[in-house]
Amino acid sequence: MSYSTVSFCAARKKLLIAVALLLAGCASEPPKSLVTPFPAAQPQPQKTTPTAAQQPVRGVWLATVSRLDWPPVNSVNVSSATQRIQLQQQALTAKLDRLKSLGINTVFFQVKPDGTALWRSDILPWSDMLTGTIGADPGYDPLMFMLDEAHKRGMKVHAWFNPYRVAVNTRPSTLAELNRTLSLHPASVYVLHRDWIRTAGDRLVLDPGIPDARDWITSIVAEVVRRYPVDGVQFDDYFYAETADSPLNDAQTWRTYGQGFASKADWRRHNTQLLIEQVSRTIKQIKPQVEFGVSPAGVWRNLSHDAAGSDTRGAAAYDEAFA
Repeated sequence: MSYSTVSFCAARKKLLIAVALLLAGCASEPPKSLVTPFPAAQPQPQKTTPTAAQQPVRGVWLATVSRLDWPPVNSVNVSSATQRIQLQQQALTAKLDRLKSLGINTVFFQVKPDGTALWRSDILPWSDMLTGTIGADPGYDPLMFMLDEAHKRGMKVHAWFNPYRVAVNTRPSTLAELNRTLSLHPASVYVLHRDWIRTAGDRLVLDPGIPDARDWITSIVAEVVRRYPVDGVQFDDYFYAETADSPLNDAQTWRTYGQGFASKADWRRHNTQLLIEQVSRTIKQIKPQVEFGVSPAGVWRNLSHDAAGSDTRGAAAYDEAFA
């Protein structure tokens, strides 16, 4: 055998040994990292279907003030009470069917658009949104109807209240209609507690600085939570809804209740805080499972007023709604 043949065989043997070692290495445990240990294998979470309570809220606001979303304006103009009820109920169920088909699972239903009610209340007169006349019995309970129909479709209902608004305008015809409720049971807060009433933003509102007015609002929410299977309570953020041309004159209230505060603005924000705390505590005492929230303005403070504010020019909740 020549020298070249021996050399070739030796080289071939070394190559086979190297390949064998490489294959053996591939079948063994991978090397441990000298920098970061390999993480332990984690079991994969089992996929589960979220319960109704865990579902994200996909909600809509259903406004009744000025009949923006419901009830239909034409329903109020019909002469037959039976036809009116039928039109209103059909319109509501049609909305719920449509919302359900879109994946909506929560309806924020405006039950107190002003100083009137869309439920059978012992505190507020019936809303004129239903019949055209404040205090006129609509012949059914819209809130109960909404709850029945929404729950039947697997949808939640949050009762939406505008806490301080009494009327959307100050026209003589509006004042006359409010005055005519004096003989009703219940009558409008406008005639029962005229000393609570102020004008702001060209509307009739309650003065948020009066403790009795806040107690009255709390009693309204308590009535609904106690009597109806609502899933939640929602407030508008219209706490101090004044405008530059139509400010809320609470000078006397400030003199009476504002002791100890450095500014009227701080006192006003304190009044808002007191209402929210009081209502929240009352709801949880009656039915702990009922949710409570407030729809805030999109701007907390503008950068022009506060370095921590947003670079916006909009109405600021802190400075204008005093929230």
